[in-house]
Amino acid sequence: MSTPQDESGTDPAPDEHDEEQDRQLQDRDEMAKGNRSRRAVLHPVRRFEMPYSSASAQLANPELGLTTLTLRAGAGGSYTMNVNVLDASDDRLLRAGIVLAIRNTDGRNEVYLAAPDWAPQLPVEKVAPLAGAETPPELEAVIRPFRRGAAIGPTATLTCHRTEYELRNPQQQPIAWVRSDAVHVRRGGMTTNRYREVTLTSSVALSYEALTWLTEQLLAVGGARVPSFPTLAQRLGPPAIGATDLPKPPSWDPDSPLETYVSALLAARLRKLTLADLSYRIGEDGPEGILRQLAALRSELRGMSGYLDANWVSSLIPGLRWLTDVPVADAVRQLDSDAYWHLLDDLVTATRAPRLGSHSLDPTGRGMRTLAKMALKELKDSAGRLTHTSSDADWRTARDRSAHLVDVCSILPQTKAGQRLSKRAERVYAALGECLLVEREAALAAISGLSPEDAFAAGRDYEQQLVGQLEARTEFLANWPEWVKELDWGD
Repeated sequence: MSTPQDESGTDPAPDEHDEEQDRQLQDRDEMAKGNRSRRAVLHPVRRFEMPYSSASAQLANPELGLTTLTLRAGAGGSYTMNVNVLDASDDRLLRAGIVLAIRNTDGRNEVYLAAPDWAPQLPVEKVAPLAGAETPPELEAVIRPFRRGAAIGPTATLTCHRTEYELRNPQQQPIAWVRSDAVHVRRGGMTTNRYREVTLTSSVALSYEALTWLTEQLLAVGGARVPSFPTLAQRLGPPAIGATDLPKPPSWDPDSPLETYVSALLAARLRKLTLADLSYRIGEDGPEGILRQLAALRSELRGMSGYLDANWVSSLIPGLRWLTDVPVADAVRQLDSDAYWHLLDDLVTATRAPRLGSHSLDPTGRGMRTLAKMALKELKDSAGRLTHTSSDADWRTARDRSAHLVDVCSILPQTKAGQRLSKRAERVYAALGECLLVEREAALAAISGLSPEDAFAAGRDYEQQLVGQLEARTEFLANWPEWVKELDWGD
């Protein structure tokens, strides 16, 4: 069904091989005539789009074994259901493949959640009693990574009148079922759609001739046989049928525009971040997974900074730094903040249209090579000027250049050359980090104000760290001539 009304298993899967199924059904009947023990066990399902106000089809035919047509009532039978679809104003949940709704049947309120695209973290379908007017907290939590900072409320109202019939043979055994769903859709208080879906389900006792005749009867009153019904989003129309905020990364090759490659990188990171956030909110994992994804995002943005709009990148980096460079407990408190949700919204926008300016149409292969070579040159120039007498500022500049190369490597295509360069860049970055263990100004500031005994101990620690730093710088300068030969893109 395209309406949020059935739990899993009540509506069979779409029939994608109708012709093959017809052939099998004919074979089954032929086998049954000669040897009933070889009867195939088939449960064909046929679906029909019908005019909303179509006339009732004549479905009883005693000559074909369709003796009695009985209206089914009670659970699983005929009823009227009112459904309020809950979403943001831009239908971002529906666009992400998530249906959240409150439905009422016979005065009983339930909340309905269906997210087959996000299983197993989210349920394929789930129904929970609705005690008050609010969505249960556990369901509100799991949809938060998808709605982000947007308010959720009723965006569409559906009224479904279900009528279900049972066809019996002369022995009064049920051999087929006909379900008719007439649905009235309203948005903003106005009717936007009306449709009727009819599902014909037959048992193995129904002959092929009888199934064919039933199909012809439904077609005669205006039905159109379809392999599957439209989704709820398709029934509702725009904006529900728009592109998802969480697309799968587009495919690319070295000749693809750089915009396509950057979109793929950001889309992959956005999906990983969303899944990490979801795992945290359902209690499956801690917040560390989110923080790792945010740290990786920061590295990728810095790596792409040579191409991305500088103002946009500089607006994102501070927020990412605040989330990733603080104790976990402090970061967790921000995972429900407006700033965090705004950051994700900015990432959604960037995934759709990266701000690359004049570089957007550059071939990916050439663009990545250019970035790598620029970062390599900056590091080689900076580190190549270092000596034993270089200032802390010079060593810090070289360390920053190596950090930038590491960030650039994080966005390079995962070729052997890219992976090799990444490992070597990380080795240089780690070595330069050992060369900046202490800074004189910071050490003197820390000692001032201490008691003489504490100041003496702090001074002794500083001297030991300084000796270690000098040894690290000596070792780096000795290794650099060999390392610089290995730092190459590898064309």
